[in-house]
Amino acid sequence: MNREQINQAVFKDLINKQLEPFGKNYESVLNEKDWFLNYPVTKEQEDEFIQWGIKHIQQKMKTTKAIAEKEMNWFILSYGLTTKL
Repeated sequence: MNREQINQAVFKDLINKQLEPFGKNYESVLNEKDWFLNYPVTKEQEDEFIQWGIKHIQQKMKTTKAIAEKEMNWFILSYGLTTKL
């Protein structure tokens, strides 16, 4: 796999993991406008997902923890699910 394919695979993995509790996946929300607003999570769920995502990014993209944390922060900012207060 080339770098772009790895990035796409990791992106889909992250989407699938955060939608797992809702029985949804990347393909099922692909055509859903603003899908990330429709599946709220608690702060604890988001924190668990972030920790999982950092480890997953490190492993799949063969990167440092610091870079994985930055990537995960960008992912949450762009595609993270709504957090319940």
